[in-house]
Amino acid sequence: MQKLYIALLLLSALTLGAQENTNVSNTFSLEQAIAYGLENNYDLKNAQTDVEIAKKVVKETTAIGLPQVNASLSNTNYIDIPTTLMPDFISPSVYGVNQDNFGLIPLVPLADEMGTFPVKFGTKYNANAELSVSQIVFSGEYLIGLRAAKTYKEQTAQMLVKTEQSLREHISKSYFLVLSLREQKQILEKTLTANEKLLAETKQMYENGFVEDTEVSQLEILVNNLNINIENLKNESETALNYLKMNMGMGLENDLNLTDNLNDLLESSLLIESKNFDLEQNIDFQMMQTQLSIADLQIKREQSTYLPQLSAFFNAQSNAMRSEFNFFDSKETWFPTTVWGFNLNVPIWSSGSRSSKVQQAKLSRTKLDESAKQLNATLNLEVQTVENNFQLHTKEYQNSLNNIALSEKIYQKTQAKFKAGLATSFDLIQAHNNFLNASGSYTTAIFNVLNDRVALNRLYSRSKESSKK
Repeated sequence: MQKLYIALLLLSALTLGAQENTNVSNTFSLEQAIAYGLENNYDLKNAQTDVEIAKKVVKETTAIGLPQVNASLSNTNYIDIPTTLMPDFISPSVYGVNQDNFGLIPLVPLADEMGTFPVKFGTKYNANAELSVSQIVFSGEYLIGLRAAKTYKEQTAQMLVKTEQSLREHISKSYFLVLSLREQKQILEKTLTANEKLLAETKQMYENGFVEDTEVSQLEILVNNLNINIENLKNESETALNYLKMNMGMGLENDLNLTDNLNDLLESSLLIESKNFDLEQNIDFQMMQTQLSIADLQIKREQSTYLPQLSAFFNAQSNAMRSEFNFFDSKETWFPTTVWGFNLNVPIWSSGSRSSKVQQAKLSRTKLDESAKQLNATLNLEVQTVENNFQLHTKEYQNSLNNIALSEKIYQKTQAKFKAGLATSFDLIQAHNNFLNASGSYTTAIFNVLNDRVALNRLYSRSKESSKK
């Protein structure tokens, strides 16, 4: 059971990630560990950054519908002015005047088709200064996009709350696991001390001829197994402590001392009054409602493509043509051009493309409806399951209190009988194993109760309150 929890915590630690902080040596209660994690966890910081990014996206989207002003200044300097071929309309005119007025007949007759001659238009130096202003007057896509950006910001805020709730739960479970493993280790160390003393006494009895060597061998096996189990628990508790550091965002090289103990945490957990589950306050439910809102906006966005779009513009530019580079001479002339107007784009026919996109958006919304129903059922089932587990594990804990007391009493009596020669080593080992099983059930029951409580806290937590913390 403990190895299974370690594996689960490893997955959660890798999922949540951690930001390494060096040179930290502190003592933490459970609440202090959670508070530290809320300040330093890597994924939580990323979720906070996502909220800030969403705010900027809203500003960016809003700016699209505000006036857009652009200015430009260009300068063109021709090394070779472009040449254009013009029809030769000059020569026929000259020949005609000479012939009509002076009777001069050209020696070379004119061709039937007029020829061409090269002409260079323009100046070597040119400059252009322009100022343009545009403004969206009406755009259905823009209005829907603005609402979608605000909904996206709400979604990132909800994701931040969910990340925070998950972090609280993972830190708590990691904290409980470390304490549970340490509690089991202390129980084994206590029994090891008693069995080492008993082994030494049994060896003395064997040397005096009161017991057989098999009795000594059985106790040696018991002591050796205890040492191995203690070493395993030590390694597992150190591993669990490292997972706790990762969830908290603490560097693995730092010391971490835990001040709370299982019994105090259990008493606090049992004192918490039961609450009624409010589905609408659950963050997963709220995130699904946001997804539904986004799906509705997607439908409206596709429908808005049927609407016309209207925008206005203003443009002012001034041109200068020079034979010399003297654009900064105030006496020279610049030639202005100023225009304004509007653009109206009216969609008429898309051959069914717009209609298909609207239908796709509606079908996606239908799928989300089914997912929302499934989520509601899943959340109610999860709450019912965790509540039942909490009640069951609470009863198991109360039962384990009696079992551990009885098994310890039986073990101590069996030890006394063994010393008196009234019980065998087999009886002693069996009583010892029963005591260890009862001890393991005791710590596991506490661990399960605490885990159930933090799971219920996550399910019952109100998202608005969580987001303020």
